Amino acid sequence: MKKITNIIIILIVSVGFLFTEKASAQVKYGPIVGVNGSSLDGLNLGVGFNAGIFAEVEILDRFSWRPEFIFSNRASRDKTDGTDPITTNYRISSTDLSIFSFIVPFSDNLNAHIGSRSSSFRTGTVSTSDSDDTEDFTSGDVSGLFNGVYVGLMYETVSGLIIEGRFTTASPGEDSSGGDLSGAYTEFMLNFSYKISW
Repeated sequence: MKKITNIIIILIVSVGFLFTEKASAQVKYGPIVGVNGSSLDGLNLGVGFNAGIFAEVEILDRFSWRPEFIFSNRASRDKTDGTDPITTNYRISSTDLSIFSFIVPFSDNLNAHIGSRSSSFRTGTVSTSDSDDTEDFTSGDVSGLFNGVYVGLMYETVSGLIIEGRFTTASPGEDSSGGDLSGAYTEFMLNFSYKISW
């Protein structure tokens, strides 16, 4: 409950900052959708999806602050060796908040995107399968707050469509409960977003 309260407070402060900056800076916002490839806790890469919203506030000449709020669905898998290998598939959902996120221009269309991210992991699904293709679905303990950093490369078209490749690495915070996935995760994302002028 405490971490949810902290996230809400950060959101309120961020929105207030946006309205303060609006009078002197150009503000844009829009939706984000994309796919991700995640390696959770050092396991094999799995494919998931993500969707959310962003705002972009120009601070200096084309140098911008870009907070994001994203819902993510991540996947990863593990496979044992032997004559009867067992494959374990993990699929979890989370809410991801990026407050300290900035756009650094390279050219008119190409930008770097760097920032920090806090991901609130919720209980996911763990499925196992053996050589007989039987599956056993269970509730996996993956709750906790994961904090990390990311770097991305963005290409923006003249119409406002943005294509971004992003790499993220994150580790569990002190209040994470551990469980099935208690270690760090890495993630590759391919995102599409669209700017709307405010």
